[in-house]
Amino acid sequence: MTKISLLIIVSVIIQLVTAFLAFRMIRFSRHAPGWILISLALLLMGVRRITTLLSYHLPGTELFRGIGAEAIALLISILMLCGVVLIRRYFILHNQQHERLRESEQRYKALSDQLEHRIEERTQGLSDIIQSLQECQRTKADFLSKMSHELRTPLNAVIGFSDVLLTGMDGELTAEQKKDVQLIFNSAQHLLQLINDLLDVSRLESGKFTLNHGPVEISRAVSDVVSDMMEKALEKGLALRQDIPAGLPAVEADPLRLDQILRNLIDNAVKFTQRGEVLIQAALSDRQGEIMRSIPEDAPGFVRVSVQDTGIGIPGEKISAIFDTFHQLDSGPSRRYEGTGLGLTITRSLVDLHGGRTGVKSEPGKGSLFWFTLPIFKDNH
Repeated sequence: MTKISLLIIVSVIIQLVTAFLAFRMIRFSRHAPGWILISLALLLMGVRRITTLLSYHLPGTELFRGIGAEAIALLISILMLCGVVLIRRYFILHNQQHERLRESEQRYKALSDQLEHRIEERTQGLSDIIQSLQECQRTKADFLSKMSHELRTPLNAVIGFSDVLLTGMDGELTAEQKKDVQLIFNSAQHLLQLINDLLDVSRLESGKFTLNHGPVEISRAVSDVVSDMMEKALEKGLALRQDIPAGLPAVEADPLRLDQILRNLIDNAVKFTQRGEVLIQAALSDRQGEIMRSIPEDAPGFVRVSVQDTGIGIPGEKISAIFDTFHQLDSGPSRRYEGTGLGLTITRSLVDLHGGRTGVKSEPGKGSLFWFTLPIFKDNH
């Protein structure tokens, strides 16, 4: 076998291997770029063309006759083999990467499904807890409503007959007897107020509280409460003043609940003030309590009512909790001030129902300023 024949045989073998590998790449090439396959086809066609020229000695192939031409064909075949091997390697790596990506996606989907299942379980658990809490809330509201009715009936009788005895309708009482009956009367009033507060809180929390809106003059509402509180303030040597400007528009509110709001705030101011004064003021404002000289035509108007005292004040770290249910500033075993810690909770909830806002500014030892806003009655816009 001559050297030329050997080169031809080697070239043919290499081309067969190249063709085999190219054929094997078909199963790897589904994600490969199309231009790689096109280039491979063109190169194979070039090798086929050179082999044809060498085999049939067509005109123009004299330069390729002999060992030099066979060596060139062998070199091209080797280069083709190397190219196919590299491209095949690329396809294999590309598919391996694709498989790893697919496995990662499957793991991600499995984890996602597992997480979604857990979230559904937790959501269902939370939903069941919320339903249980709502049911407990309704049960509590029903219980308080029934119990308050049962308790208020005998309390009203105690208060009524105590008042009869104090007024002397059933005969004059001695000084000692009057003192005892007055204590009974005051205690019954305090207990009745506690029952009413508990009932109000329960109704507010359950969403069963309704308001009877209407136009209310702030000056008249404040004057009524100040008149009732004046005696209590004078007993402590306090000045109870009001500064309500003339011409202030009426607010849209429930008269009974506005009276309750004012009484809660003014009663607290008198209770926690040992000397000085309690001042009630009112002015035009926006919903957030910023005082304004006039209300723009395109903006909703509000009236801000404030109750300022010169009492003990509130520490800064306790201001955020004073509107919480049952919260008391003086909650120790030797506390000096009576109260249930419900007044401010009810006040804020009632103001919120009216569409207003509440706020407080205070400094220990210098006093506090509580304020709330109520919308102006619509006919006044």
